[in-house]
Amino acid sequence: MEEELAREIAGFRVLERGLELPCGGARVAVELAGLDELGRVWFVVVARDDERAALHAALDVIASARGDAGFLAAELAAGVGAEDVRVALVCERAGEELLRRAAAVDALAVFELVTWKRGGVEVARLVQRGARGASSVEAFLDALGPESRALAEDCLARLARLDPELELVAGDAALAVRSEGRVLARLFRRAAVLEGAAGSDSGRSRIGGAPEAQDWLARVFAARFAEAAEDGLAELPEREPPPSVPAGPLLSAAELDAFRD
Repeated sequence: MEEELAREIAGFRVLERGLELPCGGARVAVELAGLDELGRVWFVVVARDDERAALHAALDVIASARGDAGFLAAELAAGVGAEDVRVALVCERAGEELLRRAAAVDALAVFELVTWKRGGVEVARLVQRGARGASSVEAFLDALGPESRALAEDCLARLARLDPELELVAGDAALAVRSEGRVLARLFRRAAVLEGAAGSDSGRSRIGGAPEAQDWLARVFAARFAEAAEDGLAELPEREPPPSVPAGPLLSAAELDAFRD
């Protein structure tokens, strides 16, 4: 399942396996918890028998993982907040009612386990069901209002000048800024308004003008240079210890007299 999830969820990597989350008075089994390339935490719930019960379990997991300002998600991955929680509900067959109800929940994605035989060997593949929005930088910018788009474009242009090798990864209503696989910062679209988060701070803040954009960029720069400093410290060679100082006076009595003269 892990390889299949990586095909469907860009950059997915497993953080934990076999979790049980407290949801109300019960506990819900979570097969996997992982992180995607946008820096979002995914909880994978498998529908065993009852499709309706599985949907309720998935919704409970979203509520539980987002509780206490996303404390659980932040424990799994630094810098992740409540709004970065996603749930993948895996079913053998996703019915129309399930898909209709799941479509109303942005944080929920439904995957169907499709099986067939190839050369006498059964093959399984996960396929996401339901509509998926376009994921590109342009699609993200196009959905913003004119003022927010201008701010976002200016931020991205300045980031490119800072480091041309920074990677932009677009997702549903979000844009991640990555450096060597690590998420440094993110931009979000709430309705047509721009929001941002940077570094280890999971909180989003509205970017409504140049001062807020400047503050967001400063935090991105700080995260980028902190990363470079950490890499530099890790690569410092071991230094030889300084030579030992000989015991006793460094100058003889005659040398001291000559120095005084």
